[in-house]
Order: sequence, then C-alpha cells, then structure tokens
Amino acid sequence: MKKFLLGFCMVILFACFALAQTTPPITIDPAIIATILNLTFVLGGGFTVMGLSEMLKRLLWPNETTRPKWSGYLSSTIVALAATAGYLVIFNVFTILGFILYSLFVFLSANGIYKAK
Repeated sequence: MKKFLLGFCMVILFACFALAQTTPPITIDPAIIATILNLTFVLGGGFTVMGLSEMLKRLLWPNETTRPKWSGYLSSTIVALAATAGYLVIFNVFTILGFILYSLFVFLSANGIYKAK
C-alpha cells in the first residue's frame, strides 16, 4: 500500500508540474490550508477533515475486524477533496491546479505528514 501511495503521489506531483507549465503561477497559502482543516465547511458543523474521515470510514466499513487497511486513506481522500473543492468554490478562488495542490496538502496534513521523520 505504501508503494502505491508513493507512486500515486509522484503521478500527482508530475501532473502538477505539467499543469504549472501551462497556467499562471499559483502560490500555496498556509492560512488557506489551516482554514480548510479547521473549518472544513460551515455546513460541516465544525468537524475537521480527520473527524469526518473517521466518520466516513466507520460508515462505509462498520465492522472493524474486516475493514481494509487502506480504508482510512480512501475516506480521508474523499473528505479532503470535498472539503477543498467546497472551500475554493465558496470563496470563488477555484482553479484546477489550486484544487489539486490544496487537496494534496490537506490530505497530507490530515494524515499526519507533520509526524514524518
């Protein structure tokens, strides 16, 4: 699973580089990532991306003994994509490259990339 996730991140990274060659430059604002992680949506009731990911995982796979190991990553990806798209659309700053980059950073932050050594 780690090899697949690493390969997937590399494909996304190269796709971002390809998009960056054809679009105006975009800067990643850490304040936007923090806002997405903390607020998620006004409609989300204040749940964070991590909390909503856990709720989705338990909804899709209620039996913890038969839950696949990758279910956390899948639910986290779905919630990160939805939260990022919602935030960017609500504040009218949606671009494809921005959506991909912010979704990647929100996904990594929600899954604890800050704990990496």
